[in-house]
Amino acid sequence: MKKISKSLIIFIMCCIGATSLTSCINGDDNGGIDPETYQQYLTSMSGIYYGSSTEWQYENKLRFYNDTITTTSSDYMAKVDSITGIVASFSKDSTFAIAGVPGRVLAKELPEKYNDLKQAIENASNQTLRGSFEFYSINQYVSYFTAVPTSVTYPDLEYGGEKHKVTIAFWYPTGGSFIYMNNRQSVILSLYMAAVYVDDNKVYDIYTPSSTDNLDQIKACLEFTVSR
Repeated sequence: MKKISKSLIIFIMCCIGATSLTSCINGDDNGGIDPETYQQYLTSMSGIYYGSSTEWQYENKLRFYNDTITTTSSDYMAKVDSITGIVASFSKDSTFAIAGVPGRVLAKELPEKYNDLKQAIENASNQTLRGSFEFYSINQYVSYFTAVPTSVTYPDLEYGGEKHKVTIAFWYPTGGSFIYMNNRQSVILSLYMAAVYVDDNKVYDIYTPSSTDNLDQIKACLEFTVSR
C-alpha cells in the first residue's frame, strides 16, 4: 500500500462523514452481497489491529480537532491533532472495540461552563468504544461498511462533590472502510460525538446533523486509522 498523507486521511474523514450520517444499516440481506463473499471479507477483517511501531503510515492513530492548538492558519487542518496507542478489534460477530481512548478527547468539546465535568472525564481512565458494523460494498482492495457505535458511560463519575452517571452519546449510523493491499490490512472508522448526558438528562449537544456549520461536524469527529 502506498503512503497515505495526512491531507488524504482528513479528506477521507470528511467524505465518510458527509455521506455516512444519512446512510442506513442494511437488512439481513447484507446489502445484496453474495453471502460467501461477505463471510470471506468479514473473516479477513476480523482480528486485533496493533499497528506498526516502525512504519508511520501503519501506526494506529486517533485523529481529532483540537481547538487548543495555537496557529495563525485559517485552515482547520492546522488544528487536527492525533494520538497513538489505540488498539482495535473487529469480530466475526460484526462487532468492534477500540481501546485506549482518553477522556481528554471525549470531553474536548465541553465548554468552560462544564469545566468540573470536563476535568472529571479527562481524569478518568481510558475508555473502550464499542459497536457493530455491516458491509454494504465489497471490492477487491477497499470495502465499505456502516457502523453503529454505543454510548460511553461513566456510571459513578465524581465531580462537584457528588457522583453522577455521565454518558457520551454518538450519532449513528456512521461508516468506515476496510483496505487490504500488499498483505496489509487497514481500517478507517469515523465516529461522531453527539451529546453529553448527566443522570440520563442531556446537558450539552456536541453536534446535530441539522447543523449547517461543517466545522461542527469536524469537531465532533473521532477518526480512527488502524492497521496490521
